[in-house]
Amino acid sequence: MSEAPSDMVAQGLRRAQDQLAGRVPPATRLALLQRAQMLQPTLDGARQMVGLALDAGDPERAAQIFAGLPPMVWRGDHASTGWFDHARQRLLQAGLAPPRLPESSDTLVISFAFPPFANTAGNVMARRIETAGERVDVISNDMTGRAGLDLSLYAAIRPLIGRHLLVTAENWPARATAARQFSEIVVEAVRSGATGRRHYREIRSRAMWAQSHFAAAALLAAGLADRWVAEFSDPCRLDLDGNPAQAPADEAWLEQMGISALIRDRGYPVPTGKPLMFWAEYLPFCLAERIIFTNPVQQALMLSQDDPQAVRDRARAVSEISPHPQPGPLLLSHLPATAPPDRLCRVGYFGHANPRRGLGELLHAMAALQPGVAQRLVLHVFGTPDPALPELVARLGLGRQVRISPPLGYLDALARMREMRWLFLNDTATAGAFARNPYLPSKLSDYLSADLPLLAVVEPDSPLANTPLPEGSIKAPAGDMPALQAALQTMLAGADADAM
Repeated sequence: MSEAPSDMVAQGLRRAQDQLAGRVPPATRLALLQRAQMLQPTLDGARQMVGLALDAGDPERAAQIFAGLPPMVWRGDHASTGWFDHARQRLLQAGLAPPRLPESSDTLVISFAFPPFANTAGNVMARRIETAGERVDVISNDMTGRAGLDLSLYAAIRPLIGRHLLVTAENWPARATAARQFSEIVVEAVRSGATGRRHYREIRSRAMWAQSHFAAAALLAAGLADRWVAEFSDPCRLDLDGNPAQAPADEAWLEQMGISALIRDRGYPVPTGKPLMFWAEYLPFCLAERIIFTNPVQQALMLSQDDPQAVRDRARAVSEISPHPQPGPLLLSHLPATAPPDRLCRVGYFGHANPRRGLGELLHAMAALQPGVAQRLVLHVFGTPDPALPELVARLGLGRQVRISPPLGYLDALARMREMRWLFLNDTATAGAFARNPYLPSKLSDYLSADLPLLAVVEPDSPLANTPLPEGSIKAPAGDMPALQAALQTMLAGADADAM
């Protein structure tokens, strides 16, 4: 795969600032590296920025970056805190009080995706930790090249993190080698005491990403943990079209790690010929002490599949429904300042403009408004858009009403939500794939924390359709253009009344 032009520019900037060491002021090198980080964020680059900020006489900036970086890195056979220790000593010498390496916890969160990498799955797990309110250890993966960095979110959740070990495994969501590699590193790290413990009272994992569940099962089979709490964001073994995921599993590895033997010891069969994502569900069904589903439709679907009745009965007995948690006081206390809403009817959409959660219906409804009315409605899209989105905006003549911006850090996004009058989301399109839509958008919990009215485009009887929304919210049926146009008129009328 050829490199993107932005990556090539970033690498050139990194080389330039390295070659200029001792020849230009540290502030110049820092500016070059910051530009490289904007184009191609890496943990190594962020760590280097701490030292350059100190060299440039800006210890406060150095401390801010330092607080957003995990302290421990797995180096193949041991955990290293060398960078952390060196940077912390320099910050102390500068008269600051940087965080020290905390004590370990008896609870371990295995989250392949986790801050400081900007990833929805990791953000949800951070909110789970905040909701639980107790310090936990974390093992996560270095997702450089797969996700950007969000140092401010990590700094905010850091008081609830004990030992955080960052490992390097293959960044691929559904591949047996990726699950095997990550799991083996996690087992070796815990067995060696890299996080300060060789045994945990409880381990917690969440899929997406499925590697987290495989690693948790491997720890349990190795006798390195007493109990397992497993969470599902979405169905694993079925894709968005309702078709079985086909990536092959490594059944020999399951035997080698003792996972299959543990399933048999619990009295359940070990099937053969099943794909990888089948096991992402089957392992928790057989082995987890608690299973968390985000909505009842998801639970009913996943527990009605072709698993042995005893396995389904067990999974149902230990399962619970818990929607994605809202950000709580700890995270909200770190929000940057916000501007009050103005007279325009500003509608915000935050997150990936997934083709299955596309904005096409909303844009067509906006284009149908009378010109004099339409100018009072502005849609702000923050995130990675469907590549066809700018083209559709131009074709519909909405260039002045639709403003597409790059993704924001999580806390910045929460702050910008509060500057809107309305927030928009819609269901994943599943018509023809499932009898009932099993997906609940994770951004809903963030939207609810803003306590603003929502415009939601919903499929019949979906989890979103059945979720109570803030006062004044509007639910429009998917595919019903007149209902969506009427919703926009209602929103505009409300904004006009507020402005009087």
